[in-house]
Formats: sequence, structure tokens, C-alpha cells
Amino acid sequence: MSKAKALLLGIVCVAFAVAFVVSKDMTGVFAFSSGAVLFLGVWFYKYRRDRLIIARAHRERRSR
Repeated sequence: MSKAKALLLGIVCVAFAVAFVVSKDMTGVFAFSSGAVLFLGVWFYKYRRDRLIIARAHRERRSR
């Protein structure tokens, strides 16, 4: 799953969770909140991994 897809799905899940909070349907809140945590967790992991790879490449380039 790409970072963009994980971020998009995470945002959609957050939006649906908020909509279910407004309608006071707690089953939907729990379902979409768990999806949001999952997808945003995937996005954050991939974002941090890519940032570390870029930082490592910059360090290696400077050390030459």
C-alpha cells in the first residue's frame, strides 16, 4: 500500500468516525476509528522510514 493511499484511507476513516459521533452510533465510531488508526499508522511508518532513508543518504553524501 502506498503512502498516499494509506493517508487517503486514514482521512476517510476519520471523516466517517466523526460523522458517526455526530449521529451517536458508537459501533460506527469504533469501526472507523480502528480503521483510521490502522491506516494512519501505516502512513506514519512509511513516512518515517522514507525520511530516515533520505537523511541517511544526505549524511553519506556529505561524508564523502
